[in-house]
Amino acid sequence: MKILTLEDLDAQVEQWDRDQPLGLDYETNGLMPWQPGSRIVGVSLAGYIPGAERKVTGCYIPLAHRRGINADPLTLFRVVQIVGASLKPEVPDSARSVVPFYCPMEVGWTLEKVVRGLNLAGDAYIAARLLQIPQMGLKDLTEAVLSRPVVRLPEILGIGTDFSLADADDVRTADYAAADAVNGLELEAALRPRLAELGLMAIYHLEVQIAALMARETVRGYLVDPAIFTMGLIAEDRRVENLESQIYQDVGKRFLLNSNPQMTEQMNRRGITSPIRTEKGGQSWSQEALDLVAHRHPFAAKVAEWKSSHSTIASLKRSGLQAGDESLHPRWQSISVTGSARMYAEAPDVVNLPLAAQ
Repeated sequence: MKILTLEDLDAQVEQWDRDQPLGLDYETNGLMPWQPGSRIVGVSLAGYIPGAERKVTGCYIPLAHRRGINADPLTLFRVVQIVGASLKPEVPDSARSVVPFYCPMEVGWTLEKVVRGLNLAGDAYIAARLLQIPQMGLKDLTEAVLSRPVVRLPEILGIGTDFSLADADDVRTADYAAADAVNGLELEAALRPRLAELGLMAIYHLEVQIAALMARETVRGYLVDPAIFTMGLIAEDRRVENLESQIYQDVGKRFLLNSNPQMTEQMNRRGITSPIRTEKGGQSWSQEALDLVAHRHPFAAKVAEWKSSHSTIASLKRSGLQAGDESLHPRWQSISVTGSARMYAEAPDVVNLPLAAQ
């Protein structure tokens, strides 16, 4: 169901059981909210209809679609009231039908953290990791846990397109987005008892609390000096090249350092065996495997140092610095399965940057 007015939204909310959780989701025009022009395209809500059947219905509020009709911007303020948040989005006079959010991830977290239901951007994934469910995407989780067919984004946008939901027809998007809020709410109901049965509720609640911190750190990023950043990359590149030359000199020829079979050959010739196996039963020369044998074998230590530095530099180059943004935006993740609520960063790993790169 598509919501365009305050009256429509109020009528929909009145149908839901106020003593039950709400589901909330939001659609954006990209996955990098720190980039200029990033915004929330629309917001979805879901709730329980009173009764023993516990039926869930959802609705979608289009806010920034370039096709179709967008909702009255004031509906978003009503959503904020409904979930108990206190956001003050800027509505430009020149485009009253579009509510731009330049940090949709952070805004979304602010909305979702006050909803007594499933935080689609984090809670479902946290629960899935704790329960060791391999399907991590919302659509995959819905199919695996709820045994329910889902509509995927290419079916809305078209396969191979670079469009976002802002370019999609608001009518087709409404059903797609509302289903996300509904599925999220029902996933919460299905996964929570499993967590309680396994005694994982304490770590689950802790993970949910730090999820907002991870999102905020990703959005805000870490300010760097572009000149120093570039000089550091050049210096680290040279160090990686020197390590490569030393490894090739030790072996007596060039070979593919990232080739697991070729690395296995060189390691085994030196009497080094990996303590970790690949899925096919071969020897793994991942960073973890190299670190385990590095202290006993100088050659393995050199390869481990090269692999770590090479990975860090590649990650930094991929992240780069956007025009008008002199910050790095690592993706913070949670290692829930350790039972310790530990966090790590990737693309780039700002926690374990080598001293030369710092």
